[in-house]
Amino acid sequence: MPHNLCLYDHVGDLKYIDSQGLIHDNPSPEESVINEVGTEVLFALNSLKQVRAGIDALIPQALVDHVPTLYATYIWNNIP
Repeated sequence: MPHNLCLYDHVGDLKYIDSQGLIHDNPSPEESVINEVGTEVLFALNSLKQVRAGIDALIPQALVDHVPTLYATYIWNNIP
């Protein structure tokens, strides 16, 4: 049994989709952290504005960011 049980494996080149939906090749760890923090701050501010909207405002941005249809949309929008 492998010492590191993983449910997935990364394949191909690393890509990063930023909060504007733009795809970047091989982002540095700093770029990824800066974008992630910025995204979370914007989400918190927008959530405060949307509390009246109901339970949807309580879904963590980390879950929203990883909806497969968003990946497909961002990839489609970045095809040259």
